[in-house]
Amino acid sequence: MKERAAAFERSLMEYGPKIQGGIRSLIPNAQDAEDVIAEVKLALWVSLPRFEGRSSLGTFIYAVTRHKIKDHLRSKYRDAELRLRAEEELASRDRERPEPEQPKVGSLTPSELAVLALLARGLKNREIAQTLFRSQETVRTHTRNINAKLGTKNRAEAAYVFGRCAGE
Repeated sequence: MKERAAAFERSLMEYGPKIQGGIRSLIPNAQDAEDVIAEVKLALWVSLPRFEGRSSLGTFIYAVTRHKIKDHLRSKYRDAELRLRAEEELASRDRERPEPEQPKVGSLTPSELAVLALLARGLKNREIAQTLFRSQETVRTHTRNINAKLGTKNRAEAAYVFGRCAGE
């Protein structure tokens, strides 16, 4: 364990400034950049023992960093895409319905609210289940209940309603 920690510390001493600079140059939001830096460090801690030396350590660290940046950007894009689709869907429904109903977020149970908050962040059922220590089937049931109570058709629409009610 001490050898692993020492190797990890040496790699961070040598490559840490490059990792941080690269991430901060690609991700302008400081908090998001810090989150990605933490994810890279965790990924390196987990994967360094499996590093076999088929490439240079720098190339290996660069690949891990690049993957974490891509994951972050995909997540951001997915969130934006979900919101856009939900806004478009609700706008088309509003044109069809003269008097829109107010969503009844207050009718949701605490468990359903927790699931809805994670849905709004763009997490998948598997990720929500892991985060809340529930089964995927329970998450699917909560999602169906959320859609029924809010009068939404899908998770993107429910996420939009949640964001609107939360004041985003």
